[in-house]
Amino acid sequence: MAELTHRHGVKSTGLHRHPQFGHIRGAHPVTASPSGSHRIDVRRIEIPVLDLDRQRLLGEAFRRISAFQTALQQLSDLGADLAVTLAEALAGGGVEPAS
Repeated sequence: MAELTHRHGVKSTGLHRHPQFGHIRGAHPVTASPSGSHRIDVRRIEIPVLDLDRQRLLGEAFRRISAFQTALQQLSDLGADLAVTLAEALAGGGVEPAS
């Protein structure tokens, strides 16, 4: 399979990758019928065979990305909570706006 380099310098073998779960995804394994229902064509799913060291390397990278995504979500939640708390304190007279 030919390697492609994306605009961010990321190299790809041409397989479509799921953003969170990695490599098990075909080029277009899901088809839609005229009625709108979807069907997965398992014959078109590509599963690359990787050596164990590469699997471990990718597994660790996906774990780090998942942890980063979790930390970002927690930070976002904390920021939203802080904004609500500040707005409530301002509305209730507990704090004064900066001059």
